[in-house]
Amino acid sequence: MLKKFNWLLFSNNNKIFDENNEKKYNRVLARYCNYSDLYTYMLEIDDELEKACELKEDIVQFYTNCNYDNAKKALEQIITDFRSCPVEEMSPFANTLTNWKTEIINSFIIVDDKSKRRMNTAIVENRNKTIKLIKHASNGYLNWERFRNRILFSLNDDTTYYFTCIRKDRN
Repeated sequence: MLKKFNWLLFSNNNKIFDENNEKKYNRVLARYCNYSDLYTYMLEIDDELEKACELKEDIVQFYTNCNYDNAKKALEQIITDFRSCPVEEMSPFANTLTNWKTEIINSFIIVDDKSKRRMNTAIVENRNKTIKLIKHASNGYLNWERFRNRILFSLNDDTTYYFTCIRKDRN
């Protein structure tokens, strides 16, 4: 059960947990059930698993519903919940949250008022990954200037290329 449907424990899609969804026959359980039933059944297997899933849901609610003004108080409550959790693996995560508290709270700053987009490093991480892929696919560049130009060409959408060199030699 846990091996095949463990993805339910990590899912945040509320549509699949609707109790009115169609039930299908499960051979292992020998009964009709939907994803909501399977999720409930998995949580009944172990109390620690149930507590860990509750804490995961708290984190999801924190990132979904908080704003910059109430993030500090909510994060401190989550850290307290993780520290008091009987699951021993949750305490190191509380330490991680404590170490990164300022950065987590600052991630709730709204950057663009029109789209209500919060600050994150996704664009920078994407650029770094693209550069690593270029470097890996090329098996290494010996010419720094060519490597730099290849990166700039790949990362800029409005760049074009020329069949002849446009560089003027300075004599």
